[in-house]
Amino acid sequence: MEENTQDKKEMNVEDFIKAASLGDLNTVKMFIEDGFDVNSKDQYGVTALMEAANGHLEIGKMLVEKGSGINMKSKSGRTALMGAANGHADVVHLLIKKGADINAKKDNGDTALVWAKKNDHNDIVKLLMNHGAKE
Repeated sequence: MEENTQDKKEMNVEDFIKAASLGDLNTVKMFIEDGFDVNSKDQYGVTALMEAANGHLEIGKMLVEKGSGINMKSKSGRTALMGAANGHADVVHLLIKKGADINAKKDNGDTALVWAKKNDHNDIVKLLMNHGAKE
């Protein structure tokens, strides 16, 4: 019986994170209203905020307001800010404003600044550097 409960929990974590990834605000809101832990991680250590950071500002705002850990890392060391640095300046600004660690590093040493530079997001490079990002 306990195993089925665990399977259901994992399915819910996956559904919650997928909804954030797809920008499905209503589904994310439903999970939160049902008391779902906004810091739940999938098998790779990814959170809903990490996925929402890929361009879903309103979901990001809601997750942060509900206590989502801004500086949480996936198993590979990825943070929400790193995902946002891949072309989503509005989300980068939100995360910085809420206290994101600008110089957090992935396991391979990459930072949000490195991600922004690699992908030619010069507006984000400037934003990060203006807030103290270092290579």
